[in-house]
Amino acid sequence: MIRYRIRLFIILLFGLILCRSALGSGRQMAGFQFGIWNSKNSPYLVVDDIIVPKGLVLKIEPGVVVQFAGQYQIIVEGSLIAKGSEARPIIFTSLHDPQLANPSLGSFRSARPSDWRGIEFRDSCDDYLTALDHCIIRFSEWGIRCVESYPLLTNLILQHNEHLTLTINGQDVPYLPGRGISPISSQTKPRIAPLPEPQSIIPDGAIEKTNQMKKVQQKK
Repeated sequence: MIRYRIRLFIILLFGLILCRSALGSGRQMAGFQFGIWNSKNSPYLVVDDIIVPKGLVLKIEPGVVVQFAGQYQIIVEGSLIAKGSEARPIIFTSLHDPQLANPSLGSFRSARPSDWRGIEFRDSCDDYLTALDHCIIRFSEWGIRCVESYPLLTNLILQHNEHLTLTINGQDVPYLPGRGISPISSQTKPRIAPLPEPQSIIPDGAIEKTNQMKKVQQKK
């Protein structure tokens, strides 16, 4: 009986070591998240859906890489602040991204569009705090989805995603892969704001809604 338990313990320990080596040294993230994701602990490996709870803030620092190990997503019910820079963008991508492939993290195949789902902003998120700037989103299913929410999204680059549209409050907004995008500003009005040429990727008037129009509709 004692020998059996020792043998079982060794097997379980060996299995745990294998699992940890398959996912490597990346910081594994899942479930409710708030606070700060810093570059020191990058890359962050998402192993289940991430939820930013209502009333709380998750801040992601410049230069951080967030890699998804499966069909997971980031759901923002509180506030997400991810402000990179031109020199140090924040990258959301697949575990198997060839530009970031790391065998120690368990990358063993080529990346595919829809390797992970995307970032969803829900109606409870704080539009005035939530912002994505100088972020790169690669190999996702739908990239960004806003559900009755108006976060500030500027200088985004989307590449190798399954859908070539963003879902902005029920409207599909097209974009050109690999080009800069500045879609929504809740601080001004919820509309698509094209960047100056040559970065402009969304036609004028792609979204005509404004806060004023919403108020008129509500009165009716």
